[in-house]
Amino acid sequence: MRIGIDIDGVCYKWINTALYMMREILPNSPYKNDPAFAGPEVHTSWMHIPDRVEKKHWKWLWDEGVEKGLFRHGDMYPGTVKALNKLSEFGRLVAVTQRPHRAAKDTFDWIGYHGLPFEEIHILQGESKTTTGKYDAFIDDKPDNCRELIKAGTPVVCLPDRPWNQQFGDQYELGVTRTFSWDQFINIVRDYENLSRS
Repeated sequence: MRIGIDIDGVCYKWINTALYMMREILPNSPYKNDPAFAGPEVHTSWMHIPDRVEKKHWKWLWDEGVEKGLFRHGDMYPGTVKALNKLSEFGRLVAVTQRPHRAAKDTFDWIGYHGLPFEEIHILQGESKTTTGKYDAFIDDKPDNCRELIKAGTPVVCLPDRPWNQQFGDQYELGVTRTFSWDQFINIVRDYENLSRS
């Protein structure tokens, strides 16, 4: 099997790191005591952050912030390492993420530091994730990506439950399943593998 795994919003709590950097690393940050920057629960999407910051600070995040570790440090969703190790027993794990090219080395370092069992890593700049090949299963937190994967014929496409994708139903398109844990995704992949073998 070939299993695609999105990084930001699936494995990596990018929004936590972004909020932390805007609050604690940005020089003379005006957001230190702003409750909107206390945690990701206040945001339904990473896209809401630029609405709450000055343009020069948003630019800082994507310039100096990238250099200071926007994609190098931060929390993973609970159970990610264990889940990826389990999923690697079913086949080839492929990391597919939309990140600046400048974040490539940090991405590789982050994956290596945590010992994540990816056999391929694709860092995209806006291209469809379907350009990285065919998959038996894929998990991605962005509904538009899930739609593209379904149209490309990916048999198993899962959308992890996140605050920013709540407007989509459990089965908003045929074949896309909202998941609520890594264990659920693992079971779906296992069931598909068993079905494929029978």
